[in-house]
Amino acid sequence: KIDPSVIGINFKMDERRNIYLILKEAFHNIIKHAKADKVEIVFEKRTGDGLLIRVSDNGKGFDGMPKDGGNGIRNMQSRAGQIGGEIVIGTSVNGGTVISLFIR
Repeated sequence: KIDPSVIGINFKMDERRNIYLILKEAFHNIIKHAKADKVEIVFEKRTGDGLLIRVSDNGKGFDGMPKDGGNGIRNMQSRAGQIGGEIVIGTSVNGGTVISLFIR
């Protein structure tokens, strides 16, 4: 789902690259670990020029996930920090995983 108000938000090249790589890692994790058969991606405009990108799945969640979060999750958090954003990872209502990227 793409909120129409998102159209027209512009990001610098390094911001776009980091957003792309965060989403790529999220999809990689869904394919490799989640065993999901449904994925939802939402783009919403937040206060000001902020953006929320939320990726949720109906997979198995974080059963057996390394306590340190794994390199992929650390890389996602680092990339978000490089662009002034924040990653929040949680459990979806159907037991899968939700990864929310907030960018200011």
